[in-house]
Amino acid sequence: MTSTLLKAPALLAPGEGESFPMLTHSFTIKVSAQDTKGEWVMYEIADTLGNGAPLHSHPWDEAFYVLEGELAVQIGNQKMTAIAGSSMFVPAGVAHGFSVSSPTVRFLATISPATAAEAFYREMGEKVADLASAEPAVLEELCQKHRLQIF
Repeated sequence: MTSTLLKAPALLAPGEGESFPMLTHSFTIKVSAQDTKGEWVMYEIADTLGNGAPLHSHPWDEAFYVLEGELAVQIGNQKMTAIAGSSMFVPAGVAHGFSVSSPTVRFLATISPATAAEAFYREMGEKVADLASAEPAVLEELCQKHRLQIF
């Protein structure tokens, strides 16, 4: 059996990778969409106490793995606490959200397909600093463009 690499293997040390802001989160690309031909992308996401993501849904799958810290998570109607070592899978279209419940948190997010999600995260990071002060028209335009719904 033979295998084909999509790209030459690479090792990223802690703290390495392209980073960009998205709301209060810091996203660092650990495996890029280019590496996987758009199939999936992996981000390391960091944030601080009280921040998070409101209940929302979108047309891409997400898997999360908590590296350090704690999150209060809602997936559908289920509420739970995710600590270091916890993993979660959220299928496309399922409502979910989280709030950081420790001083800091770091978690991995693997998202498929990569291209739609990455376009949304980058554009949101460029146009909206935080949801509380976001211009409703800008937020509505971004959500419609990327088929994201905030509840």
